[in-house]
Amino acid sequence: MDLVTITDHDTIGGNLEIAHLPDTFLSEEVTASFPGDGCKVHVLVYDINEKQHDDISRVRENVFELVQYLQAENIFHALAHPMYSVDGMLEVKHFQQLLLLFTYFELNGARDSLQNTVLRRILNGMSQERISELAERYAIAPSGEDPCQKYLISGSDDHSSLSMGFSYTEVPKANCVQDFLRGISDNMHTVHTYEAGPQGLAHNLYSIIYQYYSHSFHFRELMQDKAPFVFLEQTLLPPDQRQGRESEQLIDWEMPGMAFWGTSFWGQFQQAAHAVLSAQPELLEDMQGTDSGPREQSGTWKRFMQRVFAHLSADTGRDMLSKLSRADLLSLFPSLGSMTSLHLLLAPYLVSYALFARDRKFSLKCLQWSKGDRSVQRSNGQHLALFTDTLDETNGVATVIRLRLEAARLTGKPLTVLNCTSGREQESNVASFEPIGEFDLPEYPELKVPYPPILDILAYCYEQRFTCIHAETPGSMGLAALAVARLLGLPFQGTYHTSLPQTVRSLTGDAQLEGLVWKYVTWFYGQMDVISVPSAATADELACKGLPREKMVVQQPGINTSDFHPAKRNGYFQTHYSLPEPVTKLIYAGRVSKEKNLHVLEVIMRTMSQVRNNVYLVVVGEGPYLAEMQNTCQDLPVLFTGYLRGDDLAQAYASSDIFVFPSTVDTMGSAVIEAQASGLPVIVTDQGGPQENMLDGETGIVVPADDKMADGFAQAILRLCDNPELMAGMGRKARSYAQRYSCRESFLSFWNISCQKDGRRDGQIQPERG
Repeated sequence: MDLVTITDHDTIGGNLEIAHLPDTFLSEEVTASFPGDGCKVHVLVYDINEKQHDDISRVRENVFELVQYLQAENIFHALAHPMYSVDGMLEVKHFQQLLLLFTYFELNGARDSLQNTVLRRILNGMSQERISELAERYAIAPSGEDPCQKYLISGSDDHSSLSMGFSYTEVPKANCVQDFLRGISDNMHTVHTYEAGPQGLAHNLYSIIYQYYSHSFHFRELMQDKAPFVFLEQTLLPPDQRQGRESEQLIDWEMPGMAFWGTSFWGQFQQAAHAVLSAQPELLEDMQGTDSGPREQSGTWKRFMQRVFAHLSADTGRDMLSKLSRADLLSLFPSLGSMTSLHLLLAPYLVSYALFARDRKFSLKCLQWSKGDRSVQRSNGQHLALFTDTLDETNGVATVIRLRLEAARLTGKPLTVLNCTSGREQESNVASFEPIGEFDLPEYPELKVPYPPILDILAYCYEQRFTCIHAETPGSMGLAALAVARLLGLPFQGTYHTSLPQTVRSLTGDAQLEGLVWKYVTWFYGQMDVISVPSAATADELACKGLPREKMVVQQPGINTSDFHPAKRNGYFQTHYSLPEPVTKLIYAGRVSKEKNLHVLEVIMRTMSQVRNNVYLVVVGEGPYLAEMQNTCQDLPVLFTGYLRGDDLAQAYASSDIFVFPSTVDTMGSAVIEAQASGLPVIVTDQGGPQENMLDGETGIVVPADDKMADGFAQAILRLCDNPELMAGMGRKARSYAQRYSCRESFLSFWNISCQKDGRRDGQIQPERG
């Protein structure tokens, strides 16, 4: 560099330390405030003296007085990072006044391309009419000889020395400071901008933290020959500060000032870092590559941190879930503390994405004011993200999500489903993320609890510019959804699909654990702006547990009624399973698990076998209770088909006679609607959501869920068997009733409710014409 200056915040101390050297000059970045509300902005001032610095310090509390002073002293000045809110208070009204006050605006190397592009658009579109309107509105005399002519400068805004000089302002043939600043004033300059993003800001924050501790506690001297110290030097320090020594030794990393994270934490971190670098040596190679710029280095650091986090969190998370499944609550708290400490590792990323999301919204508000809605492409105004733990499995929740996804495609609504599954092939409108670890549930061996890669998910949601986050689960992906919504400032909604606390009680028999799960459920759904529930009974239950009733919306599930139809009755069981005919076939379809009260079906069949020899039960589905149920029913006329999908399932429904569903914990009961669409009368309990998706006495029979529930089911079955006309009439009415559950209409209702709460979508900036 030919000339050197330092624009520290509100101080010239750094400049004074080098003032004795040739070709240096004094500058600073001044924090100024709007009078009244105190909103802060940063102003770059160049080539000042010590007296002017003292004067600036006295007037900077009022941005209007500051600008007036700078103009009077003929000090070159520019508004720094105009689209960045220093204190979170910046609004469009402030930006409009700044357009009147300043002639020069900075394209900032620490901001992303959207913010800089918006700034260019707005400044290029300034007109005399617009300036006059703003001047009259705010009673401010506009600055400059031609107030509607605005100019740009560029700077790296680098606080860690990792990206210094990548964004800069060039004035050809300038020989001194005065020539340089005069060249900018005469618009003889060229700006060069290398934009960053949340990932780059996070990398800089890690670098600042590392540099602070390395200089404050001198641990570099202790670890200069230790791995992974070499990697940290390569990734977190500028090239001229790296020591570059190599070793494979491990040491116990205990840094002063970090005791609040636990004395062993840094040792664990180093071991995890060593394991990651040993498994992926290309990370260090990438950082040392000749083509490795700030963007590439930030990407490498992110991959490293995510893998270290995965390494550390896998054991901790597995230990937490294991203790939770055993209801070992007392020993759970130390693990919770460890997991909290681990997430502090990612804090720079979380902070960075939150800041960039906030400033992106502000930038687009300014653009909409300046250009109008025509400058922003909205893609129908909304982009909804659905987070789920289940998508490919055979269960009611996965079925609902699949139907919503298909309806979104048919109606042209921008909906994306996010799930976390290992080895899954990508498909349209579905974003699948590889888990950083998985945990097996003892009661459901076929299900796994994934640990989502939160940084990848956060980056994806930021890039896709979703307008609303919807959680279809309170599980790990639901927690990821909550984190994304909070960090990106998006509305958070969700659907309560499963009576999780009652299910836990049924599986474990532990009332204390059920209470703990209720506390979690009410906390999780209490974070939402809208809670979709499948039935009024579910809404009442959640309201009794303390969730606000006004947040709840009852949304009936939808099905493809053309897929489930009485016309598909074809003797399916006789053809595929050699079931004798004629017999009355009872059918249950759903998860084969204890909480569904399937032991009641065994009691029913023992009763029926004593009074009827032509009644069979067909159980469609699989689950943890299947083997036990098969064993207890081996002497009964019960057929187990396993999972049935597609046309096989539709034919099974239509080829049956009565649908039986003894569950008391289901919130929705899609199978109840599918059975009715297939022309079957249904028998359900008076607890849960299924009873609301049928008409008692018209499309089926509701049985009290008491200690005589098995008798109630048996009596209802015998009533229908003894009255074929009643059975047939209920079946016809069931088909007619089920047709109101159109998949398309159900989805549009869901979509409209989601869109009412989240406002307008952040836009995609389109290229300017001409």
